Amino acid sequence: MKHFGLLGEHLSHSISPQIHQYIYQKLNINADYSLIEFPREDLESIIKSLYRSSMSGPISSPMSGINVTIPYKKDVIPLLDNIDDLARSIGSINTIKINQGKLSGYNTDYYGIQASLEDYLPLKSSTFLILGYGGACLPLIAYLLNEGAEKIYIASRNPQKGIDDLESIMGPENTRPDIEFVGYDQLDKIKGKIVFNTTPLGMFPNLDQSALSKEIFKNFDIAVDLIYNPCETKFLRDARRSGLKCQNGLKMLVYQAIRAVEIWNNIQIDKDTASDIYRHFNKTNIIENTYFKQSLDFKESLKPIYLVGMPASGKTSLGSLLADLLGIGFVDLDKYIEDTTGKKLEDIFKKEGESAFRDYEEEALLATCKLENTIISTGGGCITREKNREILNNSDMVFYIVRDCQTIIDKSSLEDRPLIKSNSSRIFDLYNNRKSYYEEVADYPIYNRSSLETALFDMVDIILDRYSDNKNTKREGENINEK
Repeated sequence: MKHFGLLGEHLSHSISPQIHQYIYQKLNINADYSLIEFPREDLESIIKSLYRSSMSGPISSPMSGINVTIPYKKDVIPLLDNIDDLARSIGSINTIKINQGKLSGYNTDYYGIQASLEDYLPLKSSTFLILGYGGACLPLIAYLLNEGAEKIYIASRNPQKGIDDLESIMGPENTRPDIEFVGYDQLDKIKGKIVFNTTPLGMFPNLDQSALSKEIFKNFDIAVDLIYNPCETKFLRDARRSGLKCQNGLKMLVYQAIRAVEIWNNIQIDKDTASDIYRHFNKTNIIENTYFKQSLDFKESLKPIYLVGMPASGKTSLGSLLADLLGIGFVDLDKYIEDTTGKKLEDIFKKEGESAFRDYEEEALLATCKLENTIISTGGGCITREKNREILNNSDMVFYIVRDCQTIIDKSSLEDRPLIKSNSSRIFDLYNNRKSYYEEVADYPIYNRSSLETALFDMVDIILDRYSDNKNTKREGENINEK
């Protein structure tokens, strides 16, 4: 068995062991992962023990690789034998490979950042604001520069200290015009593409803290918080309610772990497997690390809440998460049809035709509309039947999940979508034919254009406003259309 672990000072809230054990299990790697917590003055002796453990003498057992977190990401560099070129240019180490008595340092945070921002490319010629100058800031700066950032502002309580530190890593030439340290009192005049939070403000249990005032979000398009617990920080909640696309720090954490596993084991993890690993932890994070000040009281029966929208717009994923989060039932209408008829959707379309499927769908909607306390995800073409639209128009709440058609083609598997499986471009015609029907039945459009949790929390906000204390209100300034 191989042994891996994490070095740090305060590790009680780390979920790295769960992430790594899940990866090892999925890849059939015989390994474990432990937390190694110690004070700063013990760093050198701990690193020396890694040399011994790689040959025979353990920390607790012989180690094959180690992750490093704050406050040791820079301090560990002079204690290693080899430094990867990327890690050296960043000036920060978070991964150590132990092989034949040698310690080699890498920075996999960079790859985690790359994965987190892939949906927001291109970044070239854009302006960015980074709040805080902590351990994760250095790989973020490196990535943005490599992607062609025009300007990076770094907000710090001590700007001169940041300038001096960056010069010590990159050299004096990096008193450069594309990186500027500023105080927090200068942020209102900065405009850009993405604002990043790298500070600990808003991390559990300090849920009411944020590093940025609400009014400044209007100057940006996207907000990224490197915190993952809670799933939505106050920083991200304020950003989302200001209309920004949002991303929390879980994707960075998972993908940096994936890259570390690749380095330690000399393997490559394919893109689909990596996505599966992330989706597993994202669902867990949403359910376990979401905190509401209000709660829903469903003592009185609640009519079904419906999700409508194009195929692969995210209805099933969002609906099942919403149901889990609220502790109520969930029905996927397509699966309901398969379960009640004993037939696969693809076979119905092939052998009986679309009209027969719409008959089954109409019967299914009529049967499920009597359910209480249930989220119902409808099929993409459900709204083409007038009887179905009547049911939806008489319901309490219908969310229209809006997702760009080209994004659906680019980002989704269409294998189980009978009407567009063989010709993905047909989705544009379907959308044009159905758009007015979606808008007719919709109470609230929900834009699935960034992270899944952003769309999810838009729905949660509306439900909390609507049903907590029997309210029927909407948030001021939100782009929602009520019947």
